[in-house]
Amino acid sequence: MRYAIICDVHSNLEALETVLTEVKKREVERIFHLGDIVGYNANPNECIEVFMAENISSIMGNHDAACCGLDDPLWFNSAAKQAIIWTRDKLNSKCREYLRGLPEQLVLEGRILLAHGSPESRDNYILDWMDAMRQFAVMEKTSMNICFYGHSHLPALFAFRGFNHDLAQHGKHTLDWSNRYLVNFGGMGQPRDGDPRTCFGIFDSDEMTVEFFRIKYDVLKCARKVEKAGLDTYLAERLLAGV
Repeated sequence: MRYAIICDVHSNLEALETVLTEVKKREVERIFHLGDIVGYNANPNECIEVFMAENISSIMGNHDAACCGLDDPLWFNSAAKQAIIWTRDKLNSKCREYLRGLPEQLVLEGRILLAHGSPESRDNYILDWMDAMRQFAVMEKTSMNICFYGHSHLPALFAFRGFNHDLAQHGKHTLDWSNRYLVNFGGMGQPRDGDPRTCFGIFDSDEMTVEFFRIKYDVLKCARKVEKAGLDTYLAERLLAGV
């Protein structure tokens, strides 16, 4: 099957609509989201409504849990915490209940794990090879060969054996079921790798390939909405810089 995989929309309606337009050109059978539909940006209800209308399957991210009241935002930085409090106030009841019903993780085809932060926890960050090795040890105790994850907003492809993850921001890569992989297609609603373009990925489980995509969108429009909503101007600035 061909799956489109997105992550960390973070209430960025402009990025979401742009990505969905591109995804629909590529003959995918399902669209999955790896958590954090909301937070940071200014269109939480609108993004959730798109998810419901387009039948996008999502798991729960840490911002989703905080914004719907399941978690306390105590450990978030000040800009993120302000956006969570703002989002809590803006969410309508239908969208709040949608977030509260999201699962922690999903499994596809018996050996593909969808997680927000890592196989171990939605709050864990996978930032380097040492982080990846810890998660491979977790995966080794399961039937999972591939974990698609988000949370760091950084595109990456780690393989248990023999892969240069620095190439992950570009193009298509062939995987092997005999290996184990951790794959992050990047944070589509708030990229942090110095590239302000939005992003998504496609996984073909028949061909065993992953492909990374970057596309331009109206980032200035989203940033202006953040400012108009009274959210921290740093959130608008980092959108424009891709950090």
